[in-house]
Order: sequence, then C-alpha cells, then structure tokens
Amino acid sequence: SPTVNNAVPPPSGLEVYVYSDVVTDAAARQAFFAFAQSRNVRRVYLQSASFIGASRSALGDFVADAKGHGMAVTLLFGQAAWALTANQASALQYVTQSLTFLAELQAAAKPTPDTIQFDVEPYVLTQWTTDLQGTANQYLDLLAALRTQLNGQLVFTVTIPFWLDAQPVTRGGLTRPMSEWIIDAVDGVVMMDYRDRAQAILDGASSELTYASAHGKSLVIALDVQCGSDGTITFCEEGEAFMFQEMATVDAIARAQPAYKGLGVLDRKST
Repeated sequence: SPTVNNAVPPPSGLEVYVYSDVVTDAAARQAFFAFAQSRNVRRVYLQSASFIGASRSALGDFVADAKGHGMAVTLLFGQAAWALTANQASALQYVTQSLTFLAELQAAAKPTPDTIQFDVEPYVLTQWTTDLQGTANQYLDLLAALRTQLNGQLVFTVTIPFWLDAQPVTRGGLTRPMSEWIIDAVDGVVMMDYRDRAQAILDGASSELTYASAHGKSLVIALDVQCGSDGTITFCEEGEAFMFQEMATVDAIARAQPAYKGLGVLDRKST
C-alpha cells in the first residue's frame, strides 16, 4: 500500500472497498477500523456475498461497529456473469437475502446498511465483444429487475467505468451512451475513474457528472491505489500524500456538480 502521510489528510472523507473478511475475523476488523479512522473513511463497500446468508449476525455486528466508527455500510455484490439473462436469478437472490437482513436489523432496532451496490461488469464478458448490444440490454434488464425487487428499501448503486459515455447502446429504438442508460436505471453510480492526475480524473468524470446532476442521481469518483497496475491508472507509486493532493483538486472542482458525492478508493490488498 502507499506510505501513510498524515500531514496531508484525505479531503472530506473517503469511501473504501473491502474484499477481505472483516466480518468474522476480529483481528482483521480491528485493523480495518484503525486504518479507516486514520484516513477519515466515511463509507465502506463491503463484499457481502459470503456473509449475507450464514453469517448475518456477524454482518449485523459489523454494520453496528462501522456506524460506531462514523461509517455507513454498502452491501456489495458482483459477478460479471450476472449481466446475462440466464444468470440473473443469482443476483436477485442476493437482494432477497439483503432485504431479509435489513428487516431483521430493523425489527431489532439495530443499525442498518443504507445502500446496496452491484459491481457487475458486462464488458469483461466475451459476449460483450460478440454481441455488445444484446449483452448491454440484458444487463440493463438486470438493473430494472433489481430496482423493482428492492422497491426503494435500500439505495441502489452500481459501478461503471469512465469510458461508457463513449459506448452507444440502442434500447427500445433509442440510441444513447451506455452510461446514461445505467444512470437512469439506478439511484447512483460509483465511477471507476482510474487515472493518477487530477485533470485526467476530472476529464473522465465530466459527462457523467453533468448527466447525473441533471437527473437527480449521485456519483462517487473511485480511484485505484493497487500496486501492480498500469502506472498511469494507479496512485501506488506516487503514494498517499500525492494522491490526497490530487484528490483535493478533484474534490474542489467536482463539488460544483450536485451529483458529486465524494471520492472512493479501490485497494484490495490493504483492505
């Protein structure tokens, strides 16, 4: 992970993706909360598929613990294959389990997660290459089904890459950028805007921020700090101090757009 430099704090708090077991592993949970407090983390996107069934009690404890540390929790699920019609029942089953979990916590007057996020990336499938329009429309059908099943009980967000605004998709006889179709289908998006300079990050987010702002949706800009990635997309080699400086520039400018809700960080190795 990048070297910590507490002299340069992150702007206005961070949102962090966590893929490790901070739910049933007490030591990992303690380490995560120490990490989170040192960096002013305000939201955790928690990979929840392995906990939402058999470990709901421990997951509920984590949600309460996170709230005690000043953090909101997003339940995170995702597999690219869910974009295809044949596999969508699996994604919908996680909504069923999440709503059961939510109801249990509410009945016990315990803290609850406020958001559910589906990180389904259809563009990594071979079908995206062989049948882009069909695959894109199957994915948009999934989003519609998820939204219907959620029925407003949890805020519904998804991840998108910054380049989908350049991908036209035809649906119902209308051709528009894929990013707009997706933003319309959900409450908000986390945009994977993996660049390591403020201007490039702002350029990548520009059209999506404008569109989301005009349509009452939310947008979080997510950055990459994983080591081993292409040097132009990750802040690994620059370190946290530089990343926070670039974040401050992005934050100050992006705040002019109503949709903008802050910055997120993807770092599967440190978290």
